[in-house]
Amino acid sequence: MRWLAMPILAVAVVTGCGENNSSPSSHLRERIEQPDRTDVTARIDEPHKRALVQAIAAEFERNYVYPEPGNRIAESLRSSYQRGDYGDITSPLLLAAALTEDLRKTSADPHIVVYYGNTTATNPLFRTDARLGSERVTGFERVDRLSGNLGYIKIVLFTESQLFERAVDAAMLLLKDTDALIIDLRQSPGGSASSAAYLISYFLGSTQPRLLRTVYLRNGPPGEIWSRAVPGRYVNKPVYVLVSRNTGSAAEMLAFDMKAQHLARVVGEWTSGGAHVPMTVYVDKDFWMQMPVGYTSSPGYKGDWEEAGVAPDVPASAQAALVAAISHYVDRAVPLTTDAAWRRTLQRVKDHALQGGEAAIFSYSPPPPYVPVPRH
Repeated sequence: MRWLAMPILAVAVVTGCGENNSSPSSHLRERIEQPDRTDVTARIDEPHKRALVQAIAAEFERNYVYPEPGNRIAESLRSSYQRGDYGDITSPLLLAAALTEDLRKTSADPHIVVYYGNTTATNPLFRTDARLGSERVTGFERVDRLSGNLGYIKIVLFTESQLFERAVDAAMLLLKDTDALIIDLRQSPGGSASSAAYLISYFLGSTQPRLLRTVYLRNGPPGEIWSRAVPGRYVNKPVYVLVSRNTGSAAEMLAFDMKAQHLARVVGEWTSGGAHVPMTVYVDKDFWMQMPVGYTSSPGYKGDWEEAGVAPDVPASAQAALVAAISHYVDRAVPLTTDAAWRRTLQRVKDHALQGGEAAIFSYSPPPPYVPVPRH
Protein backbone atom coordinates (compact mmCIF):
# COMPACT_ATOMS: atom_id res chain seq x y z
CA MET A 1 0.00 0.00 0.00
CA ARG A 2 1.45 3.36 -1.00
CA TRP A 3 0.62 6.94 -0.11
CA LEU A 4 1.62 9.64 -2.59
CA ALA A 5 1.51 13.43 -2.51
CA MET A 6 3.22 15.89 -4.81
CA PRO A 7 3.22 19.59 -3.89
CA ILE A 8 5.45 20.90 -6.71
CA LEU A 9 8.53 18.68 -6.15
CA ALA A 10 7.91 17.02 -2.81
CA VAL A 11 6.76 13.42 -3.17
CA ALA A 12 6.07 11.10 -0.27
CA VAL A 13 5.72 7.34 -0.56
CA VAL A 14 5.06 4.74 2.12
CA THR A 15 6.06 1.16 1.49
CA GLY A 16 6.08 -1.74 3.93
CA CYS A 17 9.13 -3.94 4.48
CA GLY A 18 8.08 -6.05 7.46
CA GLU A 19 5.18 -7.87 8.98
CA ASN A 20 4.00 -4.90 11.02
CA ASN A 21 2.45 -2.82 8.25
CA SER A 22 -0.08 -0.34 9.58
CA SER A 23 -1.77 2.21 7.37
CA PRO A 24 0.60 4.44 5.35
CA SER A 25 -1.21 7.58 6.38
CA SER A 26 -0.73 6.69 10.04
CA HIS A 27 3.04 6.38 9.48
CA LEU A 28 3.15 9.87 8.07
CA ARG A 29 0.83 11.27 10.73
CA GLU A 30 3.01 9.84 13.52
CA ARG A 31 6.10 11.53 12.11
CA ILE A 32 4.49 14.94 11.71
CA GLU A 33 2.25 15.16 14.77
CA GLN A 34 4.21 13.37 17.46
CA PRO A 35 7.21 14.77 19.35
CA ASP A 36 10.69 13.35 18.78
CA ARG A 37 10.45 9.63 19.39
CA THR A 38 13.86 8.60 18.09
CA ASP A 39 15.25 5.98 20.47
CA VAL A 40 19.03 6.27 20.37
CA THR A 41 19.34 3.07 22.47
CA ALA A 42 17.22 0.95 20.09
CA ARG A 43 18.65 -2.14 18.38
CA ILE A 44 17.76 -3.73 15.05
CA ASP A 45 17.66 -7.50 14.55
CA GLU A 46 18.79 -9.39 11.46
CA PRO A 47 15.34 -10.11 9.96
CA HIS A 48 14.43 -6.41 10.14
CA LYS A 49 17.80 -5.46 8.67
CA ARG A 50 17.40 -7.91 5.77
CA ALA A 51 13.85 -6.72 5.04
CA LEU A 52 15.00 -3.09 5.15
CA VAL A 53 17.82 -3.66 2.65
CA GLN A 54 15.52 -5.56 0.29
CA ALA A 55 12.83 -2.85 0.47
CA ILE A 56 15.30 -0.04 -0.21
CA ALA A 57 16.83 -1.94 -3.13
CA ALA A 58 13.38 -2.55 -4.61
CA GLU A 59 12.56 1.16 -4.37
CA PHE A 60 15.68 2.06 -6.37
CA GLU A 61 14.76 -0.49 -9.03
CA ARG A 62 11.22 0.86 -9.30
CA ASN A 63 11.58 4.61 -8.86
CA TYR A 64 15.15 5.92 -9.11
CA VAL A 65 15.44 8.71 -11.66
CA TYR A 66 17.20 6.57 -14.28
CA PRO A 67 16.50 2.79 -14.57
CA GLU A 68 20.04 1.53 -15.28
CA PRO A 69 21.75 3.37 -12.40
CA GLY A 70 18.82 2.41 -10.16
CA ASN A 71 19.37 -1.28 -10.91
CA ARG A 72 23.10 -0.91 -10.33
CA ILE A 73 22.56 0.80 -6.97
CA ALA A 74 20.11 -1.91 -5.89
CA GLU A 75 22.49 -4.70 -6.91
CA SER A 76 25.39 -3.06 -5.07
CA LEU A 77 23.29 -2.66 -1.90
CA ARG A 78 22.22 -6.30 -1.94
CA SER A 79 25.83 -7.38 -2.50
CA SER A 80 26.98 -5.31 0.47
CA TYR A 81 24.42 -7.05 2.66
CA GLN A 82 25.38 -10.52 1.33
CA ARG A 83 29.04 -9.81 2.13
CA GLY A 84 28.08 -9.02 5.69
CA ASP A 85 29.02 -5.35 5.51
CA TYR A 86 26.22 -4.52 7.96
CA GLY A 87 26.49 -7.65 10.09
CA ASP A 88 28.09 -5.99 13.09
CA ILE A 89 25.75 -2.99 13.10
CA THR A 90 22.98 -3.25 15.67
CA SER A 91 22.16 0.46 16.07
CA PRO A 92 19.44 1.68 13.67
CA LEU A 93 21.04 5.14 13.61
CA LEU A 94 24.42 3.73 12.60
CA LEU A 95 22.78 1.45 10.04
CA ALA A 96 21.01 4.42 8.44
CA ALA A 97 24.33 6.27 8.27
CA ALA A 98 26.12 3.26 6.74
CA LEU A 99 23.38 2.75 4.15
CA THR A 100 23.49 6.44 3.23
CA GLU A 101 27.27 6.32 2.80
CA ASP A 102 27.17 3.23 0.59
CA LEU A 103 24.26 4.46 -1.55
CA ARG A 104 25.95 7.82 -2.13
CA LYS A 105 29.27 6.15 -2.93
CA THR A 106 27.65 3.95 -5.58
CA SER A 107 25.48 6.70 -7.10
CA ALA A 108 27.47 9.91 -6.50
CA ASP A 109 24.05 11.41 -5.74
CA PRO A 110 23.93 13.76 -2.70
CA HIS A 111 20.13 13.65 -2.58
CA ILE A 112 20.13 10.08 -1.24
CA VAL A 113 19.69 9.87 2.54
CA VAL A 114 18.42 7.07 4.77
CA TYR A 115 16.85 8.21 8.05
CA TYR A 116 15.88 6.48 11.26
CA GLY A 117 13.39 7.92 13.70
CA ASN A 118 11.03 10.85 13.82
CA THR A 119 10.79 13.33 10.94
CA THR A 120 11.21 16.35 13.16
CA ALA A 121 14.43 14.98 14.58
CA THR A 122 16.26 13.98 11.41
CA ASN A 123 14.86 15.72 8.33
CA PRO A 124 16.35 19.18 7.60
CA LEU A 125 13.00 20.28 6.18
CA PHE A 126 11.33 19.79 9.56
CA ARG A 127 14.21 20.28 11.99
CA THR A 128 13.64 22.32 15.11
CA ASP A 129 17.19 22.55 16.46
CA ALA A 130 18.37 25.61 18.34
CA ARG A 131 20.52 26.91 15.49
CA LEU A 132 17.53 27.52 13.28
CA GLY A 133 15.25 28.74 16.07
CA SER A 134 12.29 30.66 14.67
CA GLU A 135 13.89 30.59 11.20
CA ARG A 136 12.83 26.94 10.84
CA VAL A 137 9.43 28.23 9.65
CA THR A 138 10.46 31.02 7.29
CA GLY A 139 13.91 29.78 6.28
CA PHE A 140 15.34 33.27 6.76
CA GLU A 141 18.20 33.86 9.18
CA ARG A 142 19.08 37.49 8.50
CA VAL A 143 17.90 40.50 6.49
CA ASP A 144 20.08 43.60 6.66
CA ARG A 145 21.05 46.83 4.94
CA LEU A 146 24.84 46.93 4.87
CA SER A 147 27.07 49.97 4.57
CA GLY A 148 27.30 51.20 1.01
CA ASN A 149 23.51 50.77 0.68
CA LEU A 150 23.85 47.03 0.00
CA GLY A 151 20.95 44.71 0.77
CA TYR A 152 21.68 41.37 2.41
CA ILE A 153 19.43 38.31 2.77
CA LYS A 154 20.55 35.03 4.34
CA ILE A 155 18.34 32.00 3.64
CA VAL A 156 19.11 28.71 5.39
CA LEU A 157 16.15 26.77 4.01
CA PHE A 158 13.53 27.20 1.28
CA THR A 159 10.56 26.12 3.37
CA GLU A 160 7.32 25.40 1.57
CA SER A 161 4.96 27.72 3.40
CA GLN A 162 3.13 31.00 3.10
CA LEU A 163 5.36 32.28 5.87
CA PHE A 164 8.36 31.93 3.56
CA GLU A 165 6.63 33.98 0.88
CA ARG A 166 5.63 36.63 3.42
CA ALA A 167 9.23 36.78 4.62
CA VAL A 168 10.40 37.24 1.02
CA ASP A 169 7.87 40.05 0.49
CA ALA A 170 8.88 41.79 3.71
CA ALA A 171 12.59 41.50 2.95
CA MET A 172 12.26 42.75 -0.62
CA LEU A 173 10.10 45.66 0.53
CA LEU A 174 12.69 46.61 3.14
CA LEU A 175 15.55 46.42 0.63
CA LYS A 176 13.84 47.76 -2.49
CA ASP A 177 15.81 51.04 -2.42
CA THR A 178 19.24 49.46 -2.01
CA ASP A 179 21.78 49.83 -4.81
CA ALA A 180 22.64 46.13 -4.92
CA LEU A 181 21.51 42.91 -3.27
CA ILE A 182 23.40 39.94 -1.82
CA ILE A 183 21.54 36.64 -1.33
CA ASP A 184 23.48 34.32 0.97
CA LEU A 185 22.81 30.61 0.33
CA ARG A 186 26.09 29.26 1.67
CA GLN A 187 24.38 27.27 4.44
CA SER A 188 21.21 26.34 2.56
CA PRO A 189 20.79 22.63 1.73
CA GLY A 190 17.76 23.46 -0.43
CA GLY A 191 14.07 22.87 0.19
CA SER A 192 11.05 23.76 -1.92
CA ALA A 193 11.54 24.56 -5.61
CA SER A 194 8.26 26.50 -5.50
CA SER A 195 9.70 28.81 -2.84
CA ALA A 196 12.88 29.30 -4.85
CA ALA A 197 10.74 30.19 -7.88
CA TYR A 198 8.86 32.75 -5.81
CA LEU A 199 12.07 34.57 -4.93
CA ILE A 200 13.37 34.37 -8.52
CA SER A 201 10.17 36.08 -9.68
CA TYR A 202 11.27 39.33 -8.04
CA PHE A 203 14.18 39.64 -10.47
CA LEU A 204 12.33 39.03 -13.73
CA GLY A 205 11.69 42.10 -15.81
CA SER A 206 8.25 41.06 -17.00
CA THR A 207 5.19 40.49 -14.86
CA GLN A 208 3.95 37.86 -17.32
CA PRO A 209 4.19 34.27 -16.02
CA ARG A 210 7.36 32.57 -17.21
CA LEU A 211 8.08 28.85 -17.35
CA LEU A 212 11.17 28.32 -15.20
CA ARG A 213 11.49 24.53 -15.17
CA THR A 214 9.82 21.36 -16.44
CA VAL A 215 9.90 18.40 -14.07
CA TYR A 216 10.26 14.90 -15.54
CA LEU A 217 9.49 11.98 -13.24
CA ARG A 218 10.43 8.39 -14.00
CA ASN A 219 6.94 7.27 -12.98
CA GLY A 220 4.36 9.97 -13.40
CA PRO A 221 3.34 12.85 -15.63
CA PRO A 222 5.68 15.83 -16.10
CA GLY A 223 5.14 18.95 -14.05
CA GLU A 224 6.04 22.61 -14.46
CA ILE A 225 7.47 25.31 -12.23
CA TRP A 226 6.38 28.82 -13.20
CA SER A 227 7.28 32.27 -11.98
CA ARG A 228 4.83 33.72 -9.51
CA ALA A 229 2.93 36.96 -9.06
CA VAL A 230 4.88 39.06 -6.55
CA PRO A 231 4.11 42.52 -5.14
CA GLY A 232 7.33 44.14 -6.35
CA ARG A 233 10.38 43.88 -8.60
CA TYR A 234 14.12 44.22 -8.10
CA VAL A 235 15.54 44.78 -11.58
CA ASN A 236 18.38 46.67 -13.30
CA LYS A 237 20.51 46.44 -10.17
CA PRO A 238 23.47 44.19 -9.35
CA VAL A 239 22.53 40.97 -7.54
CA TYR A 240 25.01 38.51 -6.02
CA VAL A 241 24.25 34.94 -4.89
CA LEU A 242 26.71 33.50 -2.36
CA VAL A 243 27.21 29.72 -2.52
CA SER A 244 29.41 27.01 -1.04
CA ARG A 245 29.89 23.29 -1.38
CA ASN A 246 27.06 22.96 1.16
CA THR A 247 24.57 24.78 -1.07
CA GLY A 248 22.17 22.18 -2.47
CA SER A 249 18.98 21.34 -4.31
CA ALA A 250 16.49 24.24 -4.50
CA ALA A 251 19.20 26.69 -3.40
CA GLU A 252 21.30 25.48 -6.32
CA MET A 253 18.29 25.90 -8.60
CA LEU A 254 18.06 29.56 -7.63
CA ALA A 255 21.79 30.10 -8.21
CA PHE A 256 21.76 28.18 -11.51
CA ASP A 257 18.69 29.90 -12.94
CA MET A 258 19.69 33.39 -11.80
CA LYS A 259 23.10 32.90 -13.42
CA ALA A 260 21.76 31.33 -16.63
CA GLN A 261 19.26 34.16 -17.12
CA HIS A 262 21.90 36.83 -16.36
CA LEU A 263 19.97 38.00 -13.31
CA ALA A 264 22.83 37.63 -10.83
CA ARG A 265 26.49 36.78 -10.37
CA VAL A 266 27.30 33.66 -8.36
CA VAL A 267 30.11 34.09 -5.82
CA GLY A 268 31.87 31.41 -3.79
CA GLU A 269 32.58 27.71 -4.30
CA TRP A 270 31.20 25.07 -6.63
CA THR A 271 27.92 23.86 -5.13
CA SER A 272 27.11 20.32 -4.01
CA GLY A 273 25.62 19.09 -7.30
CA GLY A 274 22.15 17.89 -6.32
CA ALA A 275 19.84 18.64 -9.25
CA HIS A 276 17.59 15.59 -9.20
CA VAL A 277 14.02 15.71 -7.91
CA PRO A 278 13.86 13.99 -4.50
CA MET A 279 11.09 11.78 -3.18
CA THR A 280 10.43 10.89 0.45
CA VAL A 281 9.96 7.12 0.87
CA TYR A 282 8.56 5.82 4.16
CA VAL A 283 10.06 2.34 4.20
CA ASP A 284 8.47 1.18 7.45
CA LYS A 285 7.43 2.56 10.83
CA ASP A 286 11.07 3.26 11.77
CA PHE A 287 13.03 3.94 8.56
CA TRP A 288 12.49 6.33 5.69
CA MET A 289 14.68 7.83 3.00
CA GLN A 290 15.07 10.56 0.43
CA MET A 291 15.59 9.28 -3.11
CA PRO A 292 15.73 11.06 -6.51
CA VAL A 293 12.90 10.13 -8.86
CA GLY A 294 13.17 12.74 -11.61
CA TYR A 295 15.06 15.60 -13.18
CA THR A 296 14.31 19.09 -14.44
CA SER A 297 15.14 21.16 -17.49
CA SER A 298 14.74 24.82 -18.31
CA PRO A 299 13.64 26.43 -21.58
CA GLY A 300 16.38 28.20 -23.48
CA TYR A 301 19.39 26.35 -22.11
CA LYS A 302 20.54 22.77 -21.70
CA GLY A 303 21.90 20.79 -18.82
CA ASP A 304 21.69 21.16 -15.07
CA TRP A 305 24.04 21.03 -12.09
CA GLU A 306 23.79 17.33 -11.18
CA GLU A 307 27.13 16.04 -9.81
CA ALA A 308 29.12 18.98 -11.18
CA GLY A 309 27.42 21.70 -9.13
CA VAL A 310 26.90 25.35 -10.07
CA ALA A 311 30.11 27.09 -11.12
CA PRO A 312 30.78 30.46 -9.48
CA ASP A 313 31.26 33.56 -11.63
CA VAL A 314 33.52 34.95 -8.91
CA PRO A 315 35.47 32.09 -7.29
CA ALA A 316 36.15 32.45 -3.56
CA SER A 317 36.22 30.29 -0.47
CA ALA A 318 32.96 30.06 1.43
CA GLN A 319 34.42 32.18 4.22
CA ALA A 320 35.54 34.90 1.82
CA ALA A 321 32.48 34.96 -0.47
CA LEU A 322 30.74 37.95 1.13
CA VAL A 323 33.93 40.03 1.04
CA ALA A 324 34.48 39.00 -2.58
CA ALA A 325 30.95 40.05 -3.55
CA ILE A 326 31.34 43.47 -1.90
CA SER A 327 34.73 43.99 -3.54
CA HIS A 328 33.35 43.01 -6.94
CA TYR A 329 30.45 45.42 -6.58
CA VAL A 330 32.57 48.36 -5.39
CA ASP A 331 35.13 47.88 -8.17
CA ARG A 332 32.34 48.26 -10.73
CA ALA A 333 30.26 50.89 -8.96
CA VAL A 334 33.02 53.39 -8.20
CA PRO A 335 33.86 54.23 -11.86
CA LEU A 336 30.16 54.82 -12.55
CA THR A 337 29.61 57.10 -9.54
CA THR A 338 29.79 60.84 -10.21
CA ASP A 339 29.59 61.80 -6.53
CA ALA A 340 33.20 61.94 -5.27
CA ALA A 341 32.16 61.69 -1.63
CA TRP A 342 30.11 58.56 -2.31
CA ARG A 343 33.02 57.03 -4.22
CA ARG A 344 35.19 57.49 -1.12
CA THR A 345 32.48 55.95 1.04
CA LEU A 346 32.24 52.88 -1.18
CA GLN A 347 36.00 52.51 -1.20
CA ARG A 348 36.07 52.64 2.60
CA VAL A 349 33.39 49.94 2.73
CA LYS A 350 35.52 47.69 0.54
CA ASP A 351 38.75 48.42 2.43
CA HIS A 352 37.09 47.69 5.77
CA ALA A 353 35.70 44.39 4.45
CA LEU A 354 39.10 43.33 3.11
CA GLN A 355 40.82 44.20 6.38
CA GLY A 356 38.27 42.89 8.88
CA GLY A 357 36.58 40.07 7.02
CA GLU A 358 32.94 39.06 7.26
CA ALA A 359 32.54 39.75 10.98
CA ALA A 360 33.55 43.37 10.47
CA ILE A 361 31.06 43.89 7.63
CA PHE A 362 28.01 43.68 9.89
CA SER A 363 29.43 46.02 12.51
CA TYR A 364 30.82 48.71 10.20
CA SER A 365 29.27 52.16 9.83
CA PRO A 366 31.44 54.41 7.67
CA PRO A 367 31.72 58.09 8.49
CA PRO A 368 29.30 60.32 6.56
CA PRO A 369 30.63 61.50 3.18
CA TYR A 370 30.18 65.12 4.23
CA VAL A 371 29.67 67.23 7.33
CA PRO A 372 26.16 68.72 7.47
CA VAL A 373 26.04 72.50 7.81
CA PRO A 374 24.20 73.51 11.03
CA ARG A 375 21.05 75.50 10.45
CA HIS A 376 20.30 78.51 12.68
